[in-house]
Amino acid sequence: SDILTTGQVILAPMQMDELKASIGRPAKATGLEFESGLVDTILSDVMAQPGNLALLEYALTELWNLREENRLTHRAYREGGGVSGSIGKRAETVYESLSDRQKKAARTLLKRLVRVSGPDAEGTDTRFRAHRKQLTDDEWAAAQKFSESRTRLLVTSSDPESGDGTVELAHEALFRNWTRMREWIDDDRKFLLWRQELAPLVAHWKGSGKEDAGALLRGGLLKEATRWLQHRPDELNPVETAFIRRSTSTVQRSRSGVFAVATILALVGVWIAYTFSDSYQLRVITSRASVPKTVAWEDQWTREYLSARAMTGAPDVAEKVAFSQTYEEDRYPILILLAKGLSYAGSFGQAESIINQIGWENSKAEQFTVLAECLLTAG
Repeated sequence: SDILTTGQVILAPMQMDELKASIGRPAKATGLEFESGLVDTILSDVMAQPGNLALLEYALTELWNLREENRLTHRAYREGGGVSGSIGKRAETVYESLSDRQKKAARTLLKRLVRVSGPDAEGTDTRFRAHRKQLTDDEWAAAQKFSESRTRLLVTSSDPESGDGTVELAHEALFRNWTRMREWIDDDRKFLLWRQELAPLVAHWKGSGKEDAGALLRGGLLKEATRWLQHRPDELNPVETAFIRRSTSTVQRSRSGVFAVATILALVGVWIAYTFSDSYQLRVITSRASVPKTVAWEDQWTREYLSARAMTGAPDVAEKVAFSQTYEEDRYPILILLAKGLSYAGSFGQAESIINQIGWENSKAEQFTVLAECLLTAG
């Protein structure tokens, strides 16, 4: 690192005479002749363009390809696109030589090699390096077409740390001066911005071994990602697609689990409500009371339920149970219980009517005792 630091040399931009020499001397050495005034025209165009050295290289290469024997002419310069159009012309030539499938892959690839800025953000679009594993086989094949020695529009190399192949634009002048690529970027800016925002989320999930459920998309982020996946499936690489699909399936499983629990709770609630209904309780009590002497004073559950019904002014269940009994000796305890409950609720008249329905021929004293108890309860 010390050697690199001490060996750094800052070069100032080339001046007009230096640029003129860099154009004229190599041409003269190879026996080429510039048409009068052409060098000055080239220099004038170069000085008006950002990244002029890169543009100059492409312009001179096109001029060489269109030379007339040993003469470099104004006509050839114009046909080659000049300084501003030469790089775009070369890119268009390569693009038009591709098959439809290759063109589709090239478009996806080239848009991935640009980091776009938002419409309200400061700064401009810049080039971006992509790794081989981020690209499909077709996209990587397209990268080779644009990086051949005769085109040199892209640069391929290897990442020094991972060893993975990489590709990037040779110069940002490509998307600034190639009209087709500029239109691709402008038309898809919203999508490209979203995909840039997705990238760190994908990287975090991938870094967790694709096991961290907390790194997955949810809510509005997942909704937007699903929409883009539906509309642009071919412009998302396999990892991005897997990330969105895993997020979707995880949320769906979570919703299914919540729905299942809610359904079970709802069914339990319905069952509990039904078990407290009059019809269910009547069935249970009637079933118990159908066996002689099972509905009696020692049946605490039955006494509490029938008393509660009577005290709330709803003695219908108790009466139905009582008169559903076949034997009088099973019926009387329930009626007495009902009468006491009615008395407690302040309905002594109803209680007396119930008591009088009982046959007391053999126990008038017991009848008066029960009436007294009811009267005292009614208070």
